[in-house]
Amino acid sequence: MSEDHKDTEKKPTSSVSKPKTKQFSKRANRLKDNDRLDNRLSMLWAMDYDTVSEPFERRTGDLNIQKLTGFLKESGTASHMLFDENQKLRSEIVFDEQTLISQYYPEHNVIVLNPDRPLPELACMLIKKMRRAWQAEQGHLFNPLKFNPDDAILVNRAQQADALMIAIRVAWELKLIGEKDMWNFMIGAPFADVTRTYEIHAQNDFRSLNDGRAGRAAYDKWFEGQRTRIHDKRVIHQMLLEDTRYMEQRSDNLADLTDQMLCQIADLPDGRNYMSLKGHRNPMHTDYTDVEDRSNANFLWFVKFERNFQQKEQDMLEESLMLSAEVIDFSQRAFEMRGNR
Repeated sequence: MSEDHKDTEKKPTSSVSKPKTKQFSKRANRLKDNDRLDNRLSMLWAMDYDTVSEPFERRTGDLNIQKLTGFLKESGTASHMLFDENQKLRSEIVFDEQTLISQYYPEHNVIVLNPDRPLPELACMLIKKMRRAWQAEQGHLFNPLKFNPDDAILVNRAQQADALMIAIRVAWELKLIGEKDMWNFMIGAPFADVTRTYEIHAQNDFRSLNDGRAGRAAYDKWFEGQRTRIHDKRVIHQMLLEDTRYMEQRSDNLADLTDQMLCQIADLPDGRNYMSLKGHRNPMHTDYTDVEDRSNANFLWFVKFERNFQQKEQDMLEESLMLSAEVIDFSQRAFEMRGNR
């Protein structure tokens, strides 16, 4: 074992001991292979719109875009995000069977859904993507890979928690008017604990629906359990992909995450903001930022190590070029001095 590795093991800088860089380099290279990145298709920022096949709108079956949006339109929250003031869709919505479940393409303002999913699940997925489209329209949709590794983890988590909370809010509004299909789907989904949290607050005090307390409780609940581990793994994989070029970006070219940015993610169509409530934790509190899963923490350390190493290597190269440009050619100067005599 090299001396560097011995020092790394003896002097950890955090609660998680630093892994050996050699073994992580090998694993990172394996992860870059397309066949090993099982989460590649499910990430927001890695997909290329040109890879989507010619989309189609299903007309032969019972489900079409009009029926899906009409189902959601009965919710005030969904209606504000789906339609503009002229009752036109804010984003283009299409069906495509090659899409795993759903995908949003910010550059094209297109939401793609797999038509072979049940209506309640599609409604949930559509609202989550429409939430992102609405945020993009407001200028509050932030690409996690535009931030340093630690902040990228937090931005991705906040966006995931916010999108699910909005979907739960829509399902609750539909339930109140007697349309329970979407709510029944969400209460039986893996995130049922988040749904129940929202329900408990809404039933105990209906005012919590409008003042943001129910939404904030659901948002906070999202950060419990294994959800952060799953989504952290996905965004870390994106950092390692060569086509994102994240490892090559200099730290001074990345954006600085602020409390205001995280609060902007929580803006609602009706003008309220559930993140601005008093008596709650700061949106950048360690409860929201800690990476407790050992594997993810190690990979995150590796990403930061590699980025710092490449940046220092680039700095040294630029410095050497500057020094070489300043080298004096003494033979040429001697020649010029003899010529002036």
